[in-house]
Amino acid sequence: MKSKTLLAIIIASALIAFGAGLLTGLVVFRRPGIRIESKSARARENHSFALSATSQGNRGSNSALREETALPKLSTTTLADLKALFTDSPHGDWNRILLVTAAFDTNEFAEGITASFEAEGSSASGRWVADLLAARWAAIDPQKALAFLQSLMERKSEWALQIGGYIVEEWSGKDPNAALAWAKQLPRGQMRQIAFNCALPEFEKHDAASAVTSLLKLPDGLERNDLLKRIVWSWAEQDPNAARAWASSLPAGSMRLSVLPSVVFGWTRTDPKAASDYVHQLSDDDERIDCIHSVMDAWVSRDPRAAVAWMAQLPKDDQMPDLFHFAVLNWPKDDPDGFEEWIATVSDRDHLLEMRAGMIQQNDPARALRLISMMDDEEKRSGLMQNVAKDWLRIDESAAKAWVAESQLPEDFKKNFANQKP
Repeated sequence: MKSKTLLAIIIASALIAFGAGLLTGLVVFRRPGIRIESKSARARENHSFALSATSQGNRGSNSALREETALPKLSTTTLADLKALFTDSPHGDWNRILLVTAAFDTNEFAEGITASFEAEGSSASGRWVADLLAARWAAIDPQKALAFLQSLMERKSEWALQIGGYIVEEWSGKDPNAALAWAKQLPRGQMRQIAFNCALPEFEKHDAASAVTSLLKLPDGLERNDLLKRIVWSWAEQDPNAARAWASSLPAGSMRLSVLPSVVFGWTRTDPKAASDYVHQLSDDDERIDCIHSVMDAWVSRDPRAAVAWMAQLPKDDQMPDLFHFAVLNWPKDDPDGFEEWIATVSDRDHLLEMRAGMIQQNDPARALRLISMMDDEEKRSGLMQNVAKDWLRIDESAAKAWVAESQLPEDFKKNFANQKP
């Protein structure tokens, strides 16, 4: 199954990195319906500031902004200000970027976005400015912004892919049904996927059922199933009985197998007892196993002790090893004692301890070492402890050396470690 394959890849990657002492990132499990952003994170954090810095394009409100920020007064030609920004601050002056983009009027956005992309080769801020201008334009005049986006799709597709998400997302906030309808009529490709990703969140917050109805009009296939999968868990949070009834009424097949676990995921977030009871009643083995995964995925992060207690009472045939991985990956980091209490009851736990230690070693090396000390394989335990100690040395030299000096690690390692420098 796809979910199991993804989980296996994540686990294998984490263990390989940890064994080398190099695991520095976060382990990410993509839940149903979670959107992974491809946009500039810096622009996403700040475009709301630019939107609020002006009132429907009224330049009068920007005078106060200029005085408050104590920045040089801008010229009366905003496009000239923008080009000067790229020349004077090629590496990006974020305060000035916000100031300039907030001063644009609706008839200037097209030229501003074009100038921003054209400056990209000489200015690191070019794309950020294009993102901000696109978001502001869509908030003020979504139809003109959309017309410009459509023209870009025909002549500058790479520019359209860069700013399209901002325009559709702002438009969706005002007219989600129109934004979703526009996404549906696009030809298959990157722009269509971006448009769906940015139109659906508004439905996820308020009316997921309407989005399901609309998406069902798409041709049957992988794209429709994937889109439904990401929206139905929101529907299950909003109206679990309706979402469950709809999913249960589907004929056996790929669509039902795709969306039912997502319904269970969303349902578990609001009523884990009812969702888990429902899963017990599923007669199809594939559906039941995938839905058990969804229950664990959603429940562990909210009430880990209840989730593992439920897992323990599952029939033996349903207690698959990868269910323990959900507990390890999703157990809240603010409950380390609870995790230790649970893992101590697991018989075959070395690989689980290694996985969890790899997740926390950068932020809490002492706790990671404590988990590793619970491993049964002495040789592997010693090797992992040495790797974590070396990483800890770079973070807190005195604490790492104090721990190693009191440890049961080999004496030659302890002696050499005492003389090492970060």
